[in-house]
Amino acid sequence: MSTPYNPVCVANYIVDYVNKKDKKINNLKLQKILYFIQARKLVESDKPMFSGEIQKWKLGPVSPDVYHTFKMYGSKDINDTEPVLVSSDNPDAIFSGYEIHHFNADTDITNPIDRKLIEDTVDKLVDENPFDLVEITHQHEIWKVDEDKINNGGYNISYTNDEIKDFFTKSGEDAQIWL
Repeated sequence: MSTPYNPVCVANYIVDYVNKKDKKINNLKLQKILYFIQARKLVESDKPMFSGEIQKWKLGPVSPDVYHTFKMYGSKDINDTEPVLVSSDNPDAIFSGYEIHHFNADTDITNPIDRKLIEDTVDKLVDENPFDLVEITHQHEIWKVDEDKINNGGYNISYTNDEIKDFFTKSGEDAQIWL
């Protein structure tokens, strides 16, 4: 696979990496780390790390695809990767045009530069309290601009890659907490 990667594949890479390091990650923390990984990739290469949208939820940025994949853990730690449906030309695929893909670190995130970016960002943020990460994202102008809508039940409010890149580029080291 190449960038932009499937967001669940990136999430699985993070979960696998964190568990191998005997650290802990729940869905809330995973969501915030994904957001900062996406921001970092956009700032450093002008390309997204993963496809799909990141939405503005009450507890900050969320990849809906990843959220729904791991929501069965609730607030508990995620201890394993999850299969993902990926598009396929395989005529024997169970679902027309799709097949179930099981995580493989060697083939899911193929670029060593992307792996390093993910691992370095995870190393920097994995020990943070997830609610501290939520609070940080709530201070970002790109979340605050929609805060009233979000808190009044608005949903399907998405970040754009351009606004993420612009915010983190203009805010510099103050927002780039992965440094």
